[in-house]
Amino acid sequence: MRLNYIFSVISLLLSFLLAYWVYDMAGKDQARMVAGVCSFLSFSTTLIPLMGLSIDNIRVTSNVRTASLLFFVIMLIDNFCFAIFGLKMPLYVIVTGILILIGVAVIYKLSKMDDI
Repeated sequence: MRLNYIFSVISLLLSFLLAYWVYDMAGKDQARMVAGVCSFLSFSTTLIPLMGLSIDNIRVTSNVRTASLLFFVIMLIDNFCFAIFGLKMPLYVIVTGILILIGVAVIYKLSKMDDI
C-alpha cells in the first residue's frame, strides 16, 4: 500500500473547499462550525483513499476507489442536505459520525483483502 503525497494534499485541499461550502450554507454560527469540521472529516476520509492511495493489487485498488467514491457521494448528499434543510446538531453529528465510521471500516476491510 502506497500513499501518493501530492494527491493526498490535493484531496485535503478539495475537502477543505467543500467543507467551506457546507460551512457557508449552514445557518447559525455554532452550527456552521460543527458543519464545517464534520464535513471536512467526512470528505477527507473518503477522498484520500479515492485519490491518494494505491495498493499493489489492481483489483483491490479498484474496489477501494469504488467504495470511496460511493461513500464520498453519500457524504456529499448527507452534508448538503443537513446544511440546506436545517441543521439539527445532535442528529447531524450522529448520522455523519456513523457514516464516517462505516465508510472507514469498509475501506479498511477492502484494503486488507489479499485477492478478490
